[in-house]
Amino acid sequence: MGIERENSDAVEEESDVIIKSMEALQPHSSLKQLILKYYMGARFASWFHSLTNIVDLRLYNCDRCQHLPPLDHFPFLKILVLWGLRNLEHISAEDKVKDFAGDEMMMMSAASPSTTFFPSLESLRLIHCPNLKGWWRNETASSFPYLSTLYIENCPSLTSMPMYPNLHRLELKNNSWKVIPSSFVPSSKLKSLDIMGVEDIEYVPEEGIGNLTLLRELSITNCPNWYHYQIKGWVASSPYRDCIFQIVLN
Repeated sequence: MGIERENSDAVEEESDVIIKSMEALQPHSSLKQLILKYYMGARFASWFHSLTNIVDLRLYNCDRCQHLPPLDHFPFLKILVLWGLRNLEHISAEDKVKDFAGDEMMMMSAASPSTTFFPSLESLRLIHCPNLKGWWRNETASSFPYLSTLYIENCPSLTSMPMYPNLHRLELKNNSWKVIPSSFVPSSKLKSLDIMGVEDIEYVPEEGIGNLTLLRELSITNCPNWYHYQIKGWVASSPYRDCIFQIVLN
């Protein structure tokens, strides 16, 4: 199912009117894919919580949304794309759940422990979300148990991420390196690493480098502050002799 509204420059309706019109579009609860573009409501429709069978969810240019419904409780969600959500600050704001769908949604959140956080998610893309700070308003320890592909581009305010122990491919472009340290070391299954335009990275902890024994593709581009000697040593180290390198630091 795809829903696309007019471009934000042409939208003159008040937010509550937009939300009411979205409420009327309630899809069947068995919906597997939802693509939503240019939605100008400040919050999402109350029927979002009923999409418990959703597998593929993609949100594009929903400029007014500051928070999302509790997507982490969708048991079958495998693909999540958040693109151009300029006002989004936190992906899961448990203390704001009531704003989305009233008491019923609050009860649902309280009944679901953090250990169920995105239990099936395999692919995550976060693109052009300049105000995104993290996953929770309040720090919560959790992980993506099945996440294999992670792509983050132009999310400069993002400074924290859950753990992703089974990640195979990581692409980080024009972001802060602060999003990585808490999750980098456990990523021993990482096979492809692409880092571009990360200016605040100077070096990677040696324990993190030594743990990436399965790495086969490494691309480092436009990271001018990364110490050259560490890159040279990384390339020469035995675990990476079969790896394909592309290194352009300036």
